[in-house]
Amino acid sequence: MLFGGAVLLLASPFLEHPHFEWEKAHLVKELFVLGWMILMSSIAQFVSWYYVLRNSDPGKANAFLFLIPLFGVLSGWMILGETLHWYVFTGALCIGLGIYLVNRPRSDSPASPVGTGAAN
Repeated sequence: MLFGGAVLLLASPFLEHPHFEWEKAHLVKELFVLGWMILMSSIAQFVSWYYVLRNSDPGKANAFLFLIPLFGVLSGWMILGETLHWYVFTGALCIGLGIYLVNRPRSDSPASPVGTGAAN
């Protein structure tokens, strides 16, 4: 990842469209976004992810991966001033509900299969 990131960093000012702007106001914002991605999207994310995997059930922890696109959209809103639409909030609600359903405590009694007529 380090080697690929270095190559992409060197190539991006020349290959990206719209092109990289060397004006001071744009350069500061672009360097901030780059630093944010390095610190939060790579280093902090991997450290916290491995901590969660080590200290909890990996099957349940994987449900939290669905938060990644949501945080990407929210970062675009906070850093780049992108517009949030109603469907972002609907999606966030669905993601939160899904994570809750995956991580909710199981009941102690096993459920009998539907249609078998088995009684407990």
